Amino acid sequence: MYNIFISYSQPELDWAEYLKQHLSSTNVNVYVAEYNLPAGSSLSSEISTQIKNCDLYVLLWTHNSSTSTYVNQELFLAKTEEKDILPILLQPGIPFPSLLGDIKYLDIAKAPEFQLSWLRDFVQKRAQSKTLSNIVALGLLGLVAYVAFHNSN
Repeated sequence: MYNIFISYSQPELDWAEYLKQHLSSTNVNVYVAEYNLPAGSSLSSEISTQIKNCDLYVLLWTHNSSTSTYVNQELFLAKTEEKDILPILLQPGIPFPSLLGDIKYLDIAKAPEFQLSWLRDFVQKRAQSKTLSNIVALGLLGLVAYVAFHNSN
């Protein structure tokens, strides 16, 4: 399973939900805290776990997220965990934090249908690649076990 974590500020929840609906598939799991976090859970603990376990960290960037303590903490964790980060600019003219360095962002305001189509293709290719890698790893593990079993007899 390919896991995506979407980081957003509360006013951008509709965007997060929209992306979740369009990127989720049988081999892609999209985590949006508002919908995936069970009531009574530790917000910081659960979100930290999800970021550490994600394959792709998607940052929805707006004025609201640029001033959000939570979004910036999530971004810092994703960066320190060396996660693949895909910033999505929802509002033109909002500068990205220097923490992102030279990471190329997706400008959703420019040709949104094209950008969303590119994003779906990008995620599907990544998910297929991960699935293939997992199959190869399982096959190699099975082969090693087979050889070890037959050499011990």
